[in-house]
Amino acid sequence: MPFCTSPARRRTLALSLATCSAIVALGGTAGTSHAASVTTWEKLAECESGGNWSLNTGNGFYGGIQFSLATWQSIGGTQYAAYPHQATKNEQILMGEKLLDAAGENQWPTCGPRVGLGSDPADPFPEDVPPAPVFTQTSAADFNGDGQADIIARDASANLKMWTHNSGGYFNAAVNVTTGWNFTQTVTGDFNNDGRADIIAKDASANLKMWLGRGNGTFNAAVQVTGGWNFTQTAAADFDGNGKDDLIAKDANGNLKIWAGRGDGTFGAAAQLSTGWNFTQTAAADFNEDGEADIIAKDANGNLKMWTHNPGGYFNAAVNVTGGWNYSQTTAADFDGNGKADLIGRNDSTGDLNIWAGRGDGTFGSAVKLTSGW
Repeated sequence: MPFCTSPARRRTLALSLATCSAIVALGGTAGTSHAASVTTWEKLAECESGGNWSLNTGNGFYGGIQFSLATWQSIGGTQYAAYPHQATKNEQILMGEKLLDAAGENQWPTCGPRVGLGSDPADPFPEDVPPAPVFTQTSAADFNGDGQADIIARDASANLKMWTHNSGGYFNAAVNVTTGWNFTQTVTGDFNNDGRADIIAKDASANLKMWLGRGNGTFNAAVQVTGGWNFTQTAAADFDGNGKDDLIAKDANGNLKIWAGRGDGTFGAAAQLSTGWNFTQTAAADFNEDGEADIIAKDANGNLKMWTHNPGGYFNAAVNVTGGWNYSQTTAADFDGNGKADLIGRNDSTGDLNIWAGRGDGTFGSAVKLTSGW
C-alpha cells in the first residue's frame, strides 16, 4: 500500500485472594483529550505507514502514525511501551491524541491536513475511554522482611512509592521511597544474596543501576551494574534454583537473553534463551513450586503464556494461562506469604489494579480488585 514519505514529517516535540483483598488507593486518574475519530486516525496511519501499526523500518520513526522516539518519550508514551511500534493501536492513538491536542495536525505536515486530522472533533473512544496510567514501573518484593510482598511504583510526578503489606492482609498507605525516579525497566530481587530485596532499573543513558535494600523499606545509593543496557522486557528471578537471582531481557533483535546472577550484585555474560520474543508484559517467578523460576508473557493476541522450567535447565513449550489479558504492569510475587507466586496487573480498560492468587501449579484464582486509579 502507498504511504507518505515526505521529509517534512514532524521530527520533534522532541485470579481470588482472601487475605489480600484491598489496598489503599490514591485518587486521580489522568485525563485524555479527544480530537479525532478512530477512522481518521486509521486514515492517518494508512498515509504515514501503510496502516502498519507495528512498523519499524529503521528510519527513526515508529508505529502506525510514525512517532519519533523523542516525541514518544516526551508525551509519555513509555507508560505503554519503550518504542511506539511496540504499543497497541489504541495506545498509539491515545498518544496521538495527546500530541494533536498539544501541537496540532501539522505535527504530521503532509498526512495530517490530507486526512483532515485537525477538523475532526470526534471522540476516538466515545463509549469507553481507557484511562491513562497513574502509576508505572510497578514491581514487587518483600522489602521489609515480613514474609509478604510489598509493591513499588512510579507516580506521575516521578516519585517512587511503596505500599507495604500489613498483618491484616491489606496494604498500608504509600510512602515515598525517592523522588526523581526517571528510570525504566524497574525490577526487584535479592541480587547480593543477603536476604534483603533490592531494585534494579535503567537510567536515561542506558546504564543499569542497582539500589541495595536495607531490609526496612529503604535503600542504599545506586551503584552501576552495567552500561549499554539496550534491552526491554527486563525481569528478575532465580531461574536455576541456586538461590541467586538472575536477569532476563529482550534485545533489539527480539532475542530473549539471560544473565546468571553471581549472588554478589554482579552477573555473568549473556546467554540466549529464545529468538522471536514478540511478547510484552514479561514477568518471572516460580509458579509451579519446583524451585526454579518460570516465565510469563503476553502475546500479540492478548493471551497470557507461561514457559515452565524443566529439569534439564531449559524451558518447556508455552502453555496458555488465560486469554483476554488486557492488563499492563504485570508483576509476580508472593503477596500472602504462603510460598506461592501470585500475579498483579492493571486493567487497562478501567485503571483498576487486580490480583490473582497463585495455586502453586501454574494456575491462578479469580481476579480480586486491589485498588482503582492505578
